[in-house]
Amino acid sequence: MPTTLATCGADSTDLVRQPVIDAFRSQYAASPAFWGRYFKAPANPDDIQYKYKKENRVLHENNIKLLPIARQTSRVAGSEAEGRTDGTHNAAAVIEAFGAPFLVQAGVAPLVFLDTEPEGTGPALSFDYYVGWARGLIAEGKRQTGGRLQFQPGIYLNSSGHEGNGRVAAHVAAHVLALIQSNQLEGELQCRAIWSAKYGDRTPLSPIPAWTDQETRLPEMPATCPVIAWQWAEAKDNIPRLPIDPNLLHPSAGAEFLTHLLVPPLPPSLFSRVLRWFRPSA
Repeated sequence: MPTTLATCGADSTDLVRQPVIDAFRSQYAASPAFWGRYFKAPANPDDIQYKYKKENRVLHENNIKLLPIARQTSRVAGSEAEGRTDGTHNAAAVIEAFGAPFLVQAGVAPLVFLDTEPEGTGPALSFDYYVGWARGLIAEGKRQTGGRLQFQPGIYLNSSGHEGNGRVAAHVAAHVLALIQSNQLEGELQCRAIWSAKYGDRTPLSPIPAWTDQETRLPEMPATCPVIAWQWAEAKDNIPRLPIDPNLLHPSAGAEFLTHLLVPPLPPSLFSRVLRWFRPSA
């Protein structure tokens, strides 16, 4: 069983809580190197949206990096304008969670993954939507930081089956790269990494599998685009102590991937918020 800190990760629709982190460590004999959570728009009340006021502290205290997932799966077949709107909102939500000064000072080009699931039951990713989403994501990061923050777009897809949304998303990534290489698209729109889901008959209580390209890569994926993480099982309602999707990092690309994620800062204390309120502006 893999035991290094940089091997395992998790993602969840629920808030990150200490008992679940403890259950993860007990189950896999490892600490999660990252935790994926959903972002829609700033102050979005949706239950699955990352609640930074509640979750930043537990991730910070456990030294777990936050993996932002842009979540609007019912819209990913849409237009360039719709993608740009959603990308702008996603970037603003991530900046709200970390704080623009923190992101700028960290000097990291953070990865944000566009969720293109569910496999075969929802709309498939369109080229126009991806381009608009990536443009909106990148532009909003620059706008809020005076050009000092460069978000990087990634794609989360399902690699199951011979046909389906995962293959469509992989084809979009390849088409974007081909247009970049022929100077027809901006280079910053390139899909920087793919996060692949394929479960088989595994559950979160199954042994951690060994990494295999056969389960994580699709033939449509660009050869130069790394698959950096594998979601190898999904949360099951009958395993309440472990309500997560477990993930495995690529054995060689995983370490570099982690440099594009950040441990969230602690939320400001009540004292610092009061002090900032009364401090005269410069």
